[in-house]
Amino acid sequence: MNTIIEKELICVNGGLVIGGYPIAAAEEKKQMKKLQEQEKRQREGLADIRLRAGEDALRAAMRVQHQEMEIKKAQRAAMGL
Repeated sequence: MNTIIEKELICVNGGLVIGGYPIAAAEEKKQMKKLQEQEKRQREGLADIRLRAGEDALRAAMRVQHQEMEIKKAQRAAMGL
């Protein structure tokens, strides 16, 4: 009986429900909130992956630089400098 009255109020008031949200709108709002939370967690996960990838790239660059320094040192020693 209440749903019939709510439907009539929606039609009469141009979609505005007096006294609260219709059940469907409240459920939709919950679903939207849930989707927003999932998207937020996904973006945080991607940011974490990118951060770790950046750190790994920095470590790799440092290893390469260190190896290059060792090679140059060995070349200088071989040339007698």
